[in-house]
Amino acid sequence: AQVQQIISQQDALTEFDTLVPGRFQTLRDGSRVTYTEQLSDDRINLGGVFISEKRFNQDKTKDRAPSVLVAEKGHQEIQADGNRYLVLENGYRYDGNPGQADYRAIKYDTYGVLLPKPEVAEEVTEREAIPTVELIGKEGLRERAELQWRLSLPILVFVVTLLAVPLSRVNPRQGRFLKLLPAILLYMAYLTMLISVRG
Repeated sequence: AQVQQIISQQDALTEFDTLVPGRFQTLRDGSRVTYTEQLSDDRINLGGVFISEKRFNQDKTKDRAPSVLVAEKGHQEIQADGNRYLVLENGYRYDGNPGQADYRAIKYDTYGVLLPKPEVAEEVTEREAIPTVELIGKEGLRERAELQWRLSLPILVFVVTLLAVPLSRVNPRQGRFLKLLPAILLYMAYLTMLISVRG
């Protein structure tokens, strides 16, 4: 459960949480590249900002002209309702395809962009992370298989103990380890059956 929570927190990180000054940073889907020359210790104020963004139509089938933002400085604003804004100051916005004349340049004093809200999923969805007590009341096949797997491992100890008693009897004239190989094979066969039934 803790591992899944950590992964969820990493997925919820914004560009500001992972931004490193002097390094170009690409988002996971490759649609945006962000760069800043300077970044304050509190990760709020930026200096020398460059943002290149690939834009798509609403149906996401065709690329629109990419957009490039450059700014002298910028900062992050978090409002009372929890919305986060990137506010850029003293810069330009360029829309158009490189090498073509049909582009536009906009000079701005202040340019604000609403940043997506980071959402950390609190719910545990991995079956391996669900507590056994919660699995008892579940009706899904996967949950029941997980519960039976957890119960089968302690039962395995008693089953192997019952198998060990008859297999431990050996004829004094025979070697001490003669029945060791069948015991290992029986154990492996039992464990393989458990894993296959779980599957």
